[in-house]
Amino acid sequence: PVGSMTRGSATEVTEAKLRGVPSFGMLCSNFEAGWAKTCDGLAVEIPGSWDLEPGDAAPEKRPKGDEDDEQNDDDDDVEAMLEAKKKKKESKKKKESKKADFEDLEAEAEEAEDVMAALGEKKEKKKKKKK
Repeated sequence: PVGSMTRGSATEVTEAKLRGVPSFGMLCSNFEAGWAKTCDGLAVEIPGSWDLEPGDAAPEKRPKGDEDDEQNDDDDDVEAMLEAKKKKKESKKKKESKKADFEDLEAEAEEAEDVMAALGEKKEKKKKKKK
């Protein structure tokens, strides 16, 4: 549903228009659903017995009978990948914040230099007047 995040790629599902038609969800690969370690371009059909409707959250486990059932035990790997992606975003925000702080400090230093230069010029003028 709109506002949810895919498990594998941590992509936010947003409302959009595709070829002029409103879209309120997305089809997910095994990776995006959180069922595979890599984006293999494959998907599975959810059995009708699961009684899911469009917009329902993807099941946490891949349906049994899929050719890669061993991937069903990879939840820890997916969680680790999502955590790493979250940490990377946080690190990027922190770096951007530090950069902004540094730029602010540079601007303040430039202002201080200008003030010091102006004071120096003022002192020079006073010295010349005394002579």
